[in-house]
Amino acid sequence: MKAQDYLSQVYHLEEKIKKLKLDIEEYKRLATELPGSDYDSVKVDCTRTNDAPFKKWIIKAADLEIDLKALEEKYPILKNEVIATIDSIQDSDLKRVLFYRYIDRMSWNQIADKVCVSVPTIFRYHKNGLKKIKVPVKIDS
Repeated sequence: MKAQDYLSQVYHLEEKIKKLKLDIEEYKRLATELPGSDYDSVKVDCTRTNDAPFKKWIIKAADLEIDLKALEEKYPILKNEVIATIDSIQDSDLKRVLFYRYIDRMSWNQIADKVCVSVPTIFRYHKNGLKKIKVPVKIDS
């Protein structure tokens, strides 16, 4: 895994958690609505289910809540790991740029303003910082 991909994991996990929360909210909303009669469609009598119409939405929401809980437990561990990896860099300028970019999710212009250097200098710091990142190797047992 490349350093940039490793550092971006925190952001991607945050986005996945946000999406799951939205999906759960939508499924819960669908579970509270009663479907109306559709008189225009063709009736098919062969595979009618006796389940309540909201049951599938409740089940989907419950399944996603389990996934959400697992991701929310993983998130602080991953974030602390990435912060420790960034913190292992000796050069404080490189460390700050990587922290602002991957933990605080600042734009290049915001980082340049915060560090008081030009955007091309921020790009150089970023590139040099990525070279110094040692991506931990995870061995699955």
